[in-house]
Amino acid sequence: MSWKDLYKHEWIAGSNREKQVRQLLEKEFPELVLKQGYGTEKTERIDHNLEHERGGPDYFVFHKNELLFHLEVTGTNSIVNDFVWIRPDKLQNSLKNQNKGIKTWFYTIYKNAHYILDTSLVNEFKEDSRYVNLYGRQELYIHIPCRKTYPKDKLFNWIRKKLGKLPKSKLIDIFG
Repeated sequence: MSWKDLYKHEWIAGSNREKQVRQLLEKEFPELVLKQGYGTEKTERIDHNLEHERGGPDYFVFHKNELLFHLEVTGTNSIVNDFVWIRPDKLQNSLKNQNKGIKTWFYTIYKNAHYILDTSLVNEFKEDSRYVNLYGRQELYIHIPCRKTYPKDKLFNWIRKKLGKLPKSKLIDIFG
């Protein structure tokens, strides 16, 4: 049985996570354009496309036709307290893109929390890869301690800096 068959019950939840993050970014940064990657926001299983690279980003985020970054949305409906899991192929893809000068952010959504990571943070823990039994199949994941992940503001402030905006928390009314 393929991994797509094992995860078919997760398609709708995964699509909802992707939409949630897209809507959050569009609300906060209406000037951004999020172009969907292969299979993003789909609610049903899609057949393999030979042109699609496994581990590719969910969104290509643009501002004024300039690619700012890739965004990977992942997670589960489980409660997570200790570790965030990232597939090694997601890291490999983000490292390849980093070598091309393209930043990748990982936005992970679990039942109890949201966790933000980037390529350098995930790469820092690549040696802590473990097999996890999911739906009767052993899958390899990189384990990143939740306490090492970033707050959402780190991503948002990075975007603001790229757009030439000051973080909202740093704005001072000098006329006051």
